[in-house]
Amino acid sequence: MLQYRGYPFTGAVLRPDGLVRWRCTRRGSYGCNVWIEVNDQLQVLSHHNHHTHAPQRYVMIENGLYIRM
Repeated sequence: MLQYRGYPFTGAVLRPDGLVRWRCTRRGSYGCNVWIEVNDQLQVLSHHNHHTHAPQRYVMIENGLYIRM
């Protein structure tokens, strides 16, 4: 999972040009078609950023994992 601007993304797909495209985790339940593309250094190079929902809130727990609030 990748988090960007308060929104979680999943389903990374490697493109032929070497970029990785991530989709919003609320794609199915909210019909949110937002995606971002990152390079191998996790720099966001391209995005479609009009979410159909509010950002989700996550908190890091002791072992470094994140849980959704």
